[in-house]
Amino acid sequence: MDTMNTPYKMEPINSDMLTIPRKYQHQIHKRQVDAIVANFDERIANEPKVSFRNGRYNVFDGQHTIKARVKRNENKPLDILCKVYYGMTLEDEAHLFAKQ
Repeated sequence: MDTMNTPYKMEPINSDMLTIPRKYQHQIHKRQVDAIVANFDERIANEPKVSFRNGRYNVFDGQHTIKARVKRNENKPLDILCKVYYGMTLEDEAHLFAKQ
């Protein structure tokens, strides 16, 4: 694999535009979000992984971190740097999510 060619693009996406599909993602756990907020360090936080499909940004990894960032921003939307993948199907997203 050529390390200079990534399968995604780093893009800032507004949190209001991020969709969390329930086909393979579990529900948001408030305790987990609160724990992330309490110990948040942007230097080590991972970028959410997002698939642009059917005109929507579908989060397939990082839903709790997204919610924590919004909570830290007084529950107001904000731009979040994301790894955005293009050309994936719902099945591709679920497969990558499960492989992590």
